[in-house]
Amino acid sequence: MTSSIKVVPTVRDLVVVWGTDVTFEATIEIDTAAIDITTDILEMTVSHKIGGTVKITKNNAVGQHSDPTNGKTKFIFTASDLAPSGEASDNDVHWVYAIRREDSSGKESVHIEGHFTIVPTASIAIP
Repeated sequence: MTSSIKVVPTVRDLVVVWGTDVTFEATIEIDTAAIDITTDILEMTVSHKIGGTVKITKNNAVGQHSDPTNGKTKFIFTASDLAPSGEASDNDVHWVYAIRREDSSGKESVHIEGHFTIVPTASIAIP
């Protein structure tokens, strides 16, 4: 059984445009201070609801973080990730996501979570 680290997740809602390439950089923190993730594995899961069917999974293993000593990692989504089958491209898609960290001892914790919304291009307002 995997043990967990007690962390209060940061809530950040994400909005992306249907069918585009997007890179998210996340900073992993405990008590608002970035932590070293050099030996950690991070996973971002996007689901249709909390505890629901996982729609997208992105994993970053040891050696794949953008700035591990400062807690930074990037998750890259392709246009095909953000054009989900079974969803209408002219409607908003409302999902949820979580970024989970597994440290070198196998302890897991969710550090960032929130709503993950995919919007049609036409709904983006340009000032």
